[in-house]
Amino acid sequence: MAKISKLTLALSLLLITQLPALSHSWQEDDASARALMKQGKYDEAQDALLHALANCPPEQRGSVLLHLSIVQRKSGNMEGARKTLMIAKEHASKERNADLSEKIDREIVKLSVPARELPEVTQPDNDQSADPKILHAGVQLLDNLPAVSSKLSPGNRLDERQAAEILKDRIQGATPNSTAETWRRVPDWRAGLWTQSMATNVYTKDLITGLVARPNDTYLSESEHFKGECADSEGHAWERVKNGFWTVPTKHLATVGNAFVTKKVCVETDNSHCVEYTEAISFTSTYHGMITETYQSARLTRYDYVGDGLYRSEQRIRRYDAAGRPVSDSVHTSIGTRSYSFRPVRSPALDLSLSAYLQSHNLGYLSPVPIETTSSARR
Repeated sequence: MAKISKLTLALSLLLITQLPALSHSWQEDDASARALMKQGKYDEAQDALLHALANCPPEQRGSVLLHLSIVQRKSGNMEGARKTLMIAKEHASKERNADLSEKIDREIVKLSVPARELPEVTQPDNDQSADPKILHAGVQLLDNLPAVSSKLSPGNRLDERQAAEILKDRIQGATPNSTAETWRRVPDWRAGLWTQSMATNVYTKDLITGLVARPNDTYLSESEHFKGECADSEGHAWERVKNGFWTVPTKHLATVGNAFVTKKVCVETDNSHCVEYTEAISFTSTYHGMITETYQSARLTRYDYVGDGLYRSEQRIRRYDAAGRPVSDSVHTSIGTRSYSFRPVRSPALDLSLSAYLQSHNLGYLSPVPIETTSSARR
């Protein structure tokens, strides 16, 4: 037993003396890996980075994983690089490291499309090129919007049901006493659950002072949205045209943000891009429901599919005050990742609604429900 104790003590002392060297060796391994990568020695570079990953502090793992993914990509291991980047992105999000997240997003795109084919996200060269009023598919951001009712001005209490009733005249396409639903086809590349974690503000203009800025700042912007509700008989995704709905509230330290969408339309779409236009009225209120700010916005968003479950978006936003006067313009870019592909909602009622719409537009052959079933349901 005495011999075992001495051996254990010796090993413990050896490990303790080695700890400082191990805690710092990851930096040398990381630098060595970069040098090996430039020489084309990808296997050795990967080994060095794996050793660095095992010894680096938690806040540096995202950066080391990014370097590892680059080595994997250059060595031809695309699947390994993709998985490594997903883990790196989780670390960047946890650390709220906007700079690292942006680098990871760029590397994700490189995995999908050759660099020479990628549309560069650059800062606008002049005011006109960045002006959100520039036409997209024949749609232009308006100079003014209608004023919001004084019943929804700061100092009043926000009740979503009452507010929706007050704002009903602002809802695009509202038809009194109509229960028929309108549907639209979702391009195959656009269908599914999409997420994004970061966005970049490339242009801002204060329309009151005329001050223009091009910050090119990347910021945390976590969101997800699902495109597509039902599938037709050929498996293509469709979704209802929705106007007049509340978005999911955003909670801050002492306030809550609510937005009521009055208009949302897809103005152009094909196999590689789509353009959407949205108008909304937003409220900032206390946790007790007291409105502290009311403003409006119009957004023109273009999504370009870059392949392999990724899109690049450009969003041109005009902000208005409660009276409908324009306050500011801005342009933001981001990269979205498809978390999973389209999965139809299991709802006989929605299937019947889609079938009725398709048949009324001479597209009955695409109905997910047999024609006789739809007809009897309407009767």
